[in-house]
Amino acid sequence: MPNSMLFAINNEGRVFGLSTIGSNWREFPYLGLDFKSLSAVPHFLWAVGGDRQVYVHVHGLDIPIRVKEETYENQRWFPLDGFSKRLLPTDRHQFSTEDGLTKRNKGDIRVPSMAWQWESDWHIETTLGGQQLDHDGWTYAMDFPGTYYSSKQWSSCVRRRKWVRNRKYVAMNSWCAIAPLHKDPTQEPFIDVSVGGQCMTGGPLGALQVWAVTAHGRVMWRKGVSMTCPEGTRWNAIPIPNGCEVKQISCGATGLVWSVLWSGKALVRIGINAGNTIGDSWEVINAPEAGLKLSHVSVGTNAVWALTSNGRVWFRKGIDGNATANKNQAKGTGWVEMVGTMAMVSVAPSDQVFAVGRDDRTLYMRVGVTSSELTGKRWRCLQAGVQVSRTSSVSSLNHYRQHRSTISLNHSTGSSDRCDWLETSRSAPTSLQLQPVWQKPVQSSSLPASEGSVEEPILENVMSEEVLTHRKVTAWSPVRSVGSLIGLEANPDTDPHADWDRTVFPEREIICEPGWSQADTLWSSVEAGAIQFDPAQLPNWFIEIAPNSGLETAPWRTKILEDLSRSHESLTKGFEKYELAVEMTSCIKSVECRCCLMGNPTQQYEDCLLELEWTGSRTASVEIGTLSVLSLEKAVYKYQVSLSEIVCVVSCSEPGCPRIAVHTIDSTKNNIEPLRIHFSGDIDHDDWMASLSSVCCQMHNLEEAPGPNSIWATTKLGDVYAFDPVRLKVIAFFFCLSPPMSIIG
Repeated sequence: MPNSMLFAINNEGRVFGLSTIGSNWREFPYLGLDFKSLSAVPHFLWAVGGDRQVYVHVHGLDIPIRVKEETYENQRWFPLDGFSKRLLPTDRHQFSTEDGLTKRNKGDIRVPSMAWQWESDWHIETTLGGQQLDHDGWTYAMDFPGTYYSSKQWSSCVRRRKWVRNRKYVAMNSWCAIAPLHKDPTQEPFIDVSVGGQCMTGGPLGALQVWAVTAHGRVMWRKGVSMTCPEGTRWNAIPIPNGCEVKQISCGATGLVWSVLWSGKALVRIGINAGNTIGDSWEVINAPEAGLKLSHVSVGTNAVWALTSNGRVWFRKGIDGNATANKNQAKGTGWVEMVGTMAMVSVAPSDQVFAVGRDDRTLYMRVGVTSSELTGKRWRCLQAGVQVSRTSSVSSLNHYRQHRSTISLNHSTGSSDRCDWLETSRSAPTSLQLQPVWQKPVQSSSLPASEGSVEEPILENVMSEEVLTHRKVTAWSPVRSVGSLIGLEANPDTDPHADWDRTVFPEREIICEPGWSQADTLWSSVEAGAIQFDPAQLPNWFIEIAPNSGLETAPWRTKILEDLSRSHESLTKGFEKYELAVEMTSCIKSVECRCCLMGNPTQQYEDCLLELEWTGSRTASVEIGTLSVLSLEKAVYKYQVSLSEIVCVVSCSEPGCPRIAVHTIDSTKNNIEPLRIHFSGDIDHDDWMASLSSVCCQMHNLEEAPGPNSIWATTKLGDVYAFDPVRLKVIAFFFCLSPPMSIIG
């Protein structure tokens, strides 16, 4: 599986990244700037900061971004003077582009922003089509638009040579501010930004499309954004229909653009293609139902997901991202409601869907999404651990302190140097010479487990002279950092130098890291635009790992298990030729859960113990069995039903609530609520769903393929069920021999 990243923002505005080959969220180095929204493509992040300005972050590139600036020096031959820089009025400029249409003096060519630095001075290129030229680099032709040769001929009336200078993008792994629309950034701040278009059919290699929304409801498009020009060149306003004000926008991987209006409707950009990246016009899309207002939209490749103001999730069918110029395929054909309520949704280029729960602020993934089933089957909660922030609020530190496991308390962190908490300015990009905190040694004091608390690292507001020198650099401000308004050449005397090739996160966890928490983080948004993985092989984000105390691999335990195995083998060896006295086998499976009993009008769940018992023989896998609901102390049977009475076991889960419903003959015949079981996690849910289904199928001898006259049905979650009427007679005959049993206590 190739390594890619899922990004998210927590409730404090901190940005986190989760690798497909990892299992823990890692926080971006916090430099004093919080973020409101985030959009991503591979290696590039665009975000709106707490100051309502747009920032770009470039990371994870193996090859640095380098651009070669070129200008051509032109000269004409005169009979008395020979070749001279004096030119005819109809000739091109002395220094121009290759085609001669644009004047391009060396002194006028500067780096686009402070995110770039020159790597060399201007020098002459001494090759032409792979052929070596003289040291002066001149090439000759009859006239400027003609064909140039390496040697002078009798008909050579003009000559030119190419001057080149390389510049390098040095703001890797840092947030770099994009120039605002006005000199005063507060005059028209940004409220949303989206990047995409990396998979546009027929588009230039490396080209990206960046769309943004201002607080005035205007839509802006960033010109010239590519992998060799991460910041672009300037903002262009895109007209929208009269009376419309946009509040959120999303650009898909193929360039398809949807936006949400404050009125609750949506706008779709029509006519986008490689030759017209901004499209031609807008089309209005109504909300899914009357009285509902759209609040959020996310575009994938062949899928568009949206949320309404009440958190309901909707899927737009009929989308074809590879035909964005087609009006009908860009608009889709209709809305389909999905299960669950979410606060935010994000669609990956592969149409995989991630969301933030509306009530619990937990991250979910839509499992079962394929190219043939874009809606998926159900929401599944991410179980990845979260790195505890070093500069989080005091309440967050206290909250972390209360929930840290005793195992981590017993772990000694050793002694090391202090951890400096540096207050940095709002300038961007910030010097990467300020080492990320997780790579700094931490001075901490380990307490015994009996103390029940951990001292946080000593935070000292220490400002070294070197750091203060870096903070005096004002050229990194959001106004002057990047963009078309102001671009100044970097000053090598004041610009910080650092290891720009460092990736976003270290490959291994440093021992001085404070620790990891599992599920206490509240998320505000998630961004899946840069993630790529095989849906059939999910990342290691859903495995609920219990803390490893080392007892399972202790030598004494291993020795006991080996001794028991040898003892069992010696006691049972030699009895193979004897016939078994008892051919029946039985099994009991139990779990603590919460149940809502069948026919309960209050729909209240209570803590209980669920027990599944079945008995089988050689002739039949399962002959008899019961499903029982007991009190936690196993003293009272609250409900018990024979497995032969169960007619259907179906998942009725909601986001964050893994549940199954057990339908019996009694509940179906009397049209009452079935037995509902609420599990503590998805692992128990999936385990019991599989066990109950398997045992019931064996009970009714339904392990073969359904017959040709079977009835097929599909649930809202995408589960497929089949009913074979041929087996009905066999089951009815079985009931005549074994009357139904039901105990309610």
